[in-house]
Amino acid sequence: STVDTSVTEAYALLKKGEAKWVIVKPSVQSSDTAQLVVDTVGLQGSTHADLLAKLDCNLEESRTIVYRVEYSATPSPGVVSEREKIVLINWVPQCLINKAGIEFSRRKMFAPTFMGKLKRTFGVEHLMDGVSNYDELNLTKIIEKAGRFERDPIIPESVH
Repeated sequence: STVDTSVTEAYALLKKGEAKWVIVKPSVQSSDTAQLVVDTVGLQGSTHADLLAKLDCNLEESRTIVYRVEYSATPSPGVVSEREKIVLINWVPQCLINKAGIEFSRRKMFAPTFMGKLKRTFGVEHLMDGVSNYDELNLTKIIEKAGRFERDPIIPESVH
């Protein structure tokens, strides 16, 4: 698989703080290859609810969400430090898993490969693999993953 320039450009928007999340999908070129392309970009000001509204069961392929989590931590008493992390989320909803067919099963198996390609391309360390329902895609779970290696306490109400 290859990463289309649209994905690289959308990732640059994330890093500059001009986007909150990007949904990436595979564009199957042949039975053996696929290119990763941008499905949707949530520009700055987009909410988590906006993201969830874009993820439904009318998908033919899984999606990878590139999510910029912003939060505050307290490195020492009275000191607040703003932080941000990029998290890759492999979205394979249960309704997609339930679909039958050899071709579909083969395409579903590509999902971890696509996520690995994005991880290597952008150097993202925080991954959520095999997320299949909205409960797993809540902000608390995302911040748990993003803050997994955080030494300083995270201020829960600061997550956005």
